[in-house]
Amino acid sequence: MMNTQILKTGRNSLAMFATILGLGLTTINNAHAVPVVTGGAVGLSGTTSAARPELAGAVLIDRAQNFTMTAASGSIVKGVFYERVSRRSGSGTLDFSFRIKNDISSRGNVVAVYRTNYAGFPVVDVDYRTDGVGTVGAKAATFSADTVKFDAYNAPIKPGAESHFHFIGTRATSYSDSGVVTLRGDNGSSTRLKVFSPKVDTPAPTPIPGRRLPNLTVKATGPKGAKRGEDISKLVKIFVYNIGTAAAPGTAGTLNPANGFMIDVMLSSDTIAPAGYATYSPSYSEDVLLLGGRISNTRDIGPGANDSYSEGATIPRDTRPGRYYLAIRVDSGNKVVESNEADNTYFLPIQIF
Repeated sequence: MMNTQILKTGRNSLAMFATILGLGLTTINNAHAVPVVTGGAVGLSGTTSAARPELAGAVLIDRAQNFTMTAASGSIVKGVFYERVSRRSGSGTLDFSFRIKNDISSRGNVVAVYRTNYAGFPVVDVDYRTDGVGTVGAKAATFSADTVKFDAYNAPIKPGAESHFHFIGTRATSYSDSGVVTLRGDNGSSTRLKVFSPKVDTPAPTPIPGRRLPNLTVKATGPKGAKRGEDISKLVKIFVYNIGTAAAPGTAGTLNPANGFMIDVMLSSDTIAPAGYATYSPSYSEDVLLLGGRISNTRDIGPGANDSYSEGATIPRDTRPGRYYLAIRVDSGNKVVESNEADNTYFLPIQIF
């Protein structure tokens, strides 16, 4: 049983996983890479974007899927499977990443993940990120036929735990929604989910000559800390930039108001935010739209120009104390056709007391 939510740039947090990685028909040149060939196995120790700067490329899409695995005994393991497709800096090739969170109410552990549909990629680059959320990382990965398996974790992904973000690096430059991941629990249960996978021998995208497009980016300033239930709207200032070559329409402008951009201000525990308009709730949930946090009255912005906004932003009263981010997304409804759709979100750290 599953419930799927597609996001378009950003989010993180889960526990356990196993996934396949496909690279291309060429070898992996990075000195810190962990390549595995078809029929092979490799040990994993984790890495960071500081050690491997190419991993800090643009996020193309994120997706979260709820899963439920029921054993013959009736015991249930459930949680969330997060996946991401990102483009590596420099090479422009694609990484397919995932992480798993085992729900605290589960009656078993997640112990293995199998990612399939990597035929045509005889070598892939696999590892996990230690510079993000999670505490569990695979010690080894195997690549058999078209399947990459991550298992032998430091410990099973227990109820309430979550894994690091694991990735499979490929030489693909485009992807499809045709892959499959199989999750297994130690109670004898398993489930399959549809996931993103690389396309074989896909050429790099070719820009349309002469076409001028806007490119909206966003930054913000705000308080370093806030109390639960506090209205910080007077302390947050949002700056929108158009670094493209054509004007971007606002909802209150004259260019194309029906397709003008809006801005969402969300509260997130990580630097991954879902695509699409955020959902408001008076209670905290991951990436919740803050009270008054949608800027729906925006102005046109010409190429090379910028604008600024202040808007309501009230922290939910039931937010647990800790470190969070104000996730600020320009063109949250993806109304504006841009030259770069992957740079619309800014994360401002904030401590909640």
